[in-house]
Amino acid sequence: MNEGRNSSLQFGSVGYIPIGGIKVAKAPGKLATLLGSCVALVVYDRETGTGGLSHILLSGDGTIDRTKLSDPAVKRLISEVKKVAGQNTRLEAKIVGGALLHGGISSMLCDIGRNTALRVMELLVERRIDITGMHIGGTCKREIVFDLDTGKMHLKIDNACKTGKLEITL
Repeated sequence: MNEGRNSSLQFGSVGYIPIGGIKVAKAPGKLATLLGSCVALVVYDRETGTGGLSHILLSGDGTIDRTKLSDPAVKRLISEVKKVAGQNTRLEAKIVGGALLHGGISSMLCDIGRNTALRVMELLVERRIDITGMHIGGTCKREIVFDLDTGKMHLKIDNACKTGKLEITL
């Protein structure tokens, strides 16, 4: 998975979300994490400035630490954001991550990150939550910071083997 804890991003007033972690907060503040093949899902209510981030390890609904799996993590994140923002809130989502960090034909046949991202998208569509930003796949690690004040996701993509760091905003 190769998610490291050394980062040049400033995590702000909310902090770092580890693998399997879920954090919900209201503006002002930031939610941040580091990704390899894992997927970060942000669910956000623009009207109240309430948002949450889930750092999802794998697709599915199994018996390991349940917040590391897509199905229970998505369900719990949506529920917790609604508890803070209100049940009649209009949620939107951003999905980031799912890199294929180790190449080769066997990796492509078992692309865990891509499968996790696709499952998260399915779950959001089933719940009629708009996906307003997405940056998935590729072969590079990502550092992300979600700003609860603006609703924007800031990414630094570690592409050192090609062009260095790339920074984008969703």
